[in-house]
Amino acid sequence: MSRPLSNPQKARLVQLARAAYTRAMLNVARGPGGENFDTWRRRVIFELLGKEGLRECGDEDFGALKAHFLQLAGDDAGAMNAHIEARQVVKRRAAWRIGRCLKALGKPMAYAEAIARRQFQGRGVDELSDGEAVQLAMTLSQNERRAKRAKRAAINHEEHEGHEGSQLSTINSQLI
Repeated sequence: MSRPLSNPQKARLVQLARAAYTRAMLNVARGPGGENFDTWRRRVIFELLGKEGLRECGDEDFGALKAHFLQLAGDDAGAMNAHIEARQVVKRRAAWRIGRCLKALGKPMAYAEAIARRQFQGRGVDELSDGEAVQLAMTLSQNERRAKRAKRAAINHEEHEGHEGSQLSTINSQLI
């Protein structure tokens, strides 16, 4: 599940919805049919996403809502840009996560490239779809967690051996 919409995101969407509502009020044939602004906005959000209102929407819904309200307000170019931007957000986040995992693992980009080619029929990182990029990021996160667990286990093993060794030397010195 994604984060809920931030207050600035909600404010921006309400501004866009207000512009779309005003335009709809001017167009009597397709107007909101006597609905007040809040009722109209909730209905539009429900029809688009199946969610009751902005409180139920998450961060991943922002781009779709922004594009829809821009289109209803008559800004088709802005709506297209918002739609494209919303699609790129997923891949940008996955790319950031891949980079963070590679850094934590101390591995080069070639490591992610090799995993991508093995998982996705020979396609490299740059050729992946949004969903595949997210899957690759999840794989690298799992690898990072495994590496951390292995490191902790090795440290605990060394500490345990060192502790036993000191006890044995204490016992041996007492016996002598």
